[in-house]
Amino acid sequence: MRQRQILLLAMLLLLTQCKVAEKPPVFEADDAHRWTMTLIETVMDDLFPPMIASRVYTYPLIAAHETLAAGDRSLAAFGPALRDFGASPTPPIDGPLDYSLAAFIAWSDVATKLVFSEFKIQEFTEIELLRCESMEASVRERSIAFGHAMSGHVIQWMLKDNYTETRTMSRFTIDPADSTWKQTPPDYPNSLEPNWTLIRPMILDSAGQIRVADPAPYSIDPKSEFYTEALEVYQTGPGNSEKRDSIAWYWDDNPNHYINTGHNTTFTHKISPAGHWLCIAGTSCKKASKNFAQTIEIYALTAIAQFDGFIACWEEKYRMNLVRPVTYIQSVIDPEWLPLIQTPPFPEHPSGHSVISAASATVLSHFFGEEFVVTDSTEMRFGFPERTFVSFHEAATEAGMSRLYGGIHFRRALTEGQKQGNAIGEFVLNRALPTEVNP
Repeated sequence: MRQRQILLLAMLLLLTQCKVAEKPPVFEADDAHRWTMTLIETVMDDLFPPMIASRVYTYPLIAAHETLAAGDRSLAAFGPALRDFGASPTPPIDGPLDYSLAAFIAWSDVATKLVFSEFKIQEFTEIELLRCESMEASVRERSIAFGHAMSGHVIQWMLKDNYTETRTMSRFTIDPADSTWKQTPPDYPNSLEPNWTLIRPMILDSAGQIRVADPAPYSIDPKSEFYTEALEVYQTGPGNSEKRDSIAWYWDDNPNHYINTGHNTTFTHKISPAGHWLCIAGTSCKKASKNFAQTIEIYALTAIAQFDGFIACWEEKYRMNLVRPVTYIQSVIDPEWLPLIQTPPFPEHPSGHSVISAASATVLSHFFGEEFVVTDSTEMRFGFPERTFVSFHEAATEAGMSRLYGGIHFRRALTEGQKQGNAIGEFVLNRALPTEVNP
């Protein structure tokens, strides 16, 4: 009897020692937030337009997530739902590894491949890896090797998304009809990314899978629906309400806002719509005390929904090819009128802000609930006070309405964009998350 008790005590002691000997992961949730903010800052400096910014955010987050999912059964790998992703690399079996370190390496490799300012990611990576110096050499080597294996797989998959091919395609041809998109003041730039619809979606079956309803029929008749919508923009726009103006500027999210004064041009680099919503996702993860794996999952799935949202939205924009409010209003209502914020250089219907915001809000509502109060401080760096919303969808609705207040969208583009974004978010969730791992 005594020998059995001694044996049990010895086993308990051994188990206790093993538990104490286990080292925590190198990286935690706060680190995931720093990675994301580092990439957001780099994207701002590199002046990527919104849809390309979304691409830069999404692939590194997928690399990090798939690396973690390989060693964490609580995470559903997105690979089976991602188009043409194939089989992910498998972790080494010759010893333990730190999956958080592997995820960082995968994230860093892919991010470096996507940005112009590679040195910023490289310098950040060197500093981060100083934390691994005390790690057992074999564990560190296996972890880094697996991270490189995953990033190599993701990069090869990424290079086949048609992005490179679209860089050399012909420019958009402007239709002379009054109802179609024309270059807009003050600088009348060429259309932006008219071939983005050819980029391979992440999870959607095709760019045209989720359509939007047509805009009101074009007309200059003051009694028509189209004229009425344009008149609403004219009467709601700049200078009619300080509150509406502040909302328009808060959600402006123009990565390269410029001000022309005579022969001088001043630029302000702002966070893109996708980056803004990733900041909201990060704030929400911190408030809900999400762990490292959960934080990466939420960031990644939000980014995926945004990526597919841009493709689906651009498919509809260039299919509809609708004139912008400023062009119509100057032609039909008031030749001196200008919107509050700069009109982006692509067709009007539907609203990209509405699509991306609704898609993000749908994903975030899945993880945090429909009545999750979030305080967004993203724009404080640009001089705007933080804003509090009782739900993600309230924030998304305001983001969409900001485009009407700013004078760059008709109301129907907002409502249809919101419908499309919600549908995209739901589709991404249903495909990416098997029911057995849904929260």
